[in-house]
Amino acid sequence: MSLHMHKEMRFLKNILFSNFKRLHSPYKIMLALTYRCNLQCKICNIWRQPQQEELAIQALGALFRSVPSLSWLDITGGEITLRDDIIEVMQEIIKNTKNLLIIHISTNGQFPLRLLMLIQSMVRCRIRLVVNISVDGPREINTDLRGIGGSYRKSIETFMLLKKIKKIHCYLSCTISKYNIHYLDDLLLDLRKDIPRFSFQDLHFNIFHHSSHYYRNNNPGELEGSDYSIIEKYIRSTGTGNVVKSLLERAYARYLADYLSGKRFPLRCQALKSSCFIDPSGGVYPCAMFNRRIGSLQEYGFNLKKIWENSNAESTAETISKRGCPGCWSPCEAYPALLGNMKGVLQGCLKKRKENNS
Repeated sequence: MSLHMHKEMRFLKNILFSNFKRLHSPYKIMLALTYRCNLQCKICNIWRQPQQEELAIQALGALFRSVPSLSWLDITGGEITLRDDIIEVMQEIIKNTKNLLIIHISTNGQFPLRLLMLIQSMVRCRIRLVVNISVDGPREINTDLRGIGGSYRKSIETFMLLKKIKKIHCYLSCTISKYNIHYLDDLLLDLRKDIPRFSFQDLHFNIFHHSSHYYRNNNPGELEGSDYSIIEKYIRSTGTGNVVKSLLERAYARYLADYLSGKRFPLRCQALKSSCFIDPSGGVYPCAMFNRRIGSLQEYGFNLKKIWENSNAESTAETISKRGCPGCWSPCEAYPALLGNMKGVLQGCLKKRKENNS
């Protein structure tokens, strides 16, 4: 069996077991490498976060050695390319994650050459690389939302650079909020004009969320009262192309209607059952939305598995299983929830198909 096939089998095994029990360690981690950011977005206050001492390369190595079952890693910020050691950081992570199959990177796309150098340093690692570059509206709206002129142009420049690399999956990612929901057609017009052979397959849409400990944005951008059909139209339009992306985005869109209609838990969450969130200084949380710190990596010798097994983590996992968390439908949490509730998802798909055919 090849190494890649072994990783895929481990990934599928993790997904299967997550449908029935809490795993012995997470197969998916969301890691914020820095809270430094060069933009000043309306819907996100990460750029206002106080500076923290960020996890050093050696600490990151120890962290990832402690969770050998890890298959899926989300890397985010702040803006990760503001770390001068970002290439060395990613090399250390890859070196210490023998079963890692997917790395998903979120970036604001404002440093095209820095990001290009990072991705070029990673393409030979035999890991599935997915890169999301943020763009939240046509030029003027994007500038208003991000607080910096020229941010739209930089995102497009970065996207076109990375699209030339055949071994990665690169998308433009738009967060729908009250500030841009009525300008999405204008965004599509700009993208068709500025990107040769632009396709809906190049897009990913998600919706605004708030978080007191991550985004620190408890008030702006809510979508309450918005017409769901508008949101659904755009999210469903991107459910094409890559089969995994297509399946997840179509399922995400189907349950989004429940979430926006007031049902906070379209599916049972996988936070602390198969996934967790780590902030730049090593604080461990269930996810980016639930502000309940379950431990500090420094206090546990950078051994995440020990935190995963502590009484605080176990009790918080029980709280989440009883729907005691804030509830969200962020793709970061929704995708593991979809994979961890396969029976319900399949039953829902069959029910929807019957309704459409009747």
